[in-house]
Amino acid sequence: MIAPHPMIVPKLHDSPLRRFDATGLPLLIARLVLAYIFITFGVAKLADPFMFLKMLRLYHLYPESPPYFMNLTVIVLPWLEIVTGTALLIGLRVRGAALIQLLMLVPFTIAVLRRAFEMMRLDPNLPFSLVKFDCGCGSGEEIIWRKTLLNSALIILAAYALFSRTRRFCLERFFDSRQFDSHYCHLCGYSSPRLANGVCDRCISAPLIPAQS
Repeated sequence: MIAPHPMIVPKLHDSPLRRFDATGLPLLIARLVLAYIFITFGVAKLADPFMFLKMLRLYHLYPESPPYFMNLTVIVLPWLEIVTGTALLIGLRVRGAALIQLLMLVPFTIAVLRRAFEMMRLDPNLPFSLVKFDCGCGSGEEIIWRKTLLNSALIILAAYALFSRTRRFCLERFFDSRQFDSHYCHLCGYSSPRLANGVCDRCISAPLIPAQS
């Protein structure tokens, strides 16, 4: 009878943060949250593009004439949210999708705060905690301090997805494993600059425990 393949035990001298990241669970949670938010908001914008255009005008980000930039944003941005959300959902091109979402989140959050402060300037008796308006993301009228907290949390999650070194639970790991210059270990899914036959130093030098026959 052929004995089963031995089980590889990972090293335990890595930092706690690296071991936690290597489990893939933090990245999985970040991916699912970002995917849900961006796909939901993207579909909502596609369902009512004229309302999105109306809300976008209130930020005065683009000149009114010519309207090409504003119209292009109304057309492209919802699809960009859906595509990047889907990429994170299935775990494909995670770093690129997270970077694009960061580039959308940071300017949009700044624009929302600018509009909130402008409303407070026009009404000195209006506190920040009571400022609310439809920010154009597709969720209707929102209290801005809550929206700011949500966007801040999404920025943190997107930044984590951008810099995470694991691809466990990601489809990208299996596509990468077929490439000659693979960057992710085939066993643990962790990024490593030195791979021998697709296996990182942590796994190739890990002790082997023979499986029970």
